[in-house]
Amino acid sequence: MENYIVVRIIHGSRRRTLFKNETHELFGKLGGHVAIQIHGHVYGFYYSDINDIHIFPRVNNKKCEYQKQTLAEWEAIIREKKETTVKIPVTEADVSFLLDYYNKNLEEPTHDYSFFGERCASSCYHLLKKLNIMSGGSYYFMAFYPAQFRKKLLKQAAKKGYMVSVKEGDTSRIWEGD
Repeated sequence: MENYIVVRIIHGSRRRTLFKNETHELFGKLGGHVAIQIHGHVYGFYYSDINDIHIFPRVNNKKCEYQKQTLAEWEAIIREKKETTVKIPVTEADVSFLLDYYNKNLEEPTHDYSFFGERCASSCYHLLKKLNIMSGGSYYFMAFYPAQFRKKLLKQAAKKGYMVSVKEGDTSRIWEGD
């Protein structure tokens, strides 16, 4: 059985003028989300309170959570969102490393979600670096926000021949990358 992971990146967006009274997304076009699909589940790093995101990480007062969704739950979440996916072949050891990491963090997060700390894109970037899937320097230049990370990952995907697909989002939004 071939092992692979799928990096799932939701594009940031803002509402079109006609729809400006509808729900807004955090950080608008610089927002979005990054998660990793392993077998039939999608794992991601989230803030736990949108009104209390820390600027710098706090060790004793973490405002974050790791989540694990089934593929059906994830598909419901992204139904109207624009999403880029990158399918990456990995070893069984890579899968074990990621599952161990996520299972530990589902119980007790090791990082705080903070603006100048770990967020969804940087968390994924750090994991892919540990697996030697991505190369590069500081996450400030590689994965400070989802669109930046997506662009860097797509360059790596083109070099290494990873399968990439894009699902279009709802037309009531202006999507980053359009």
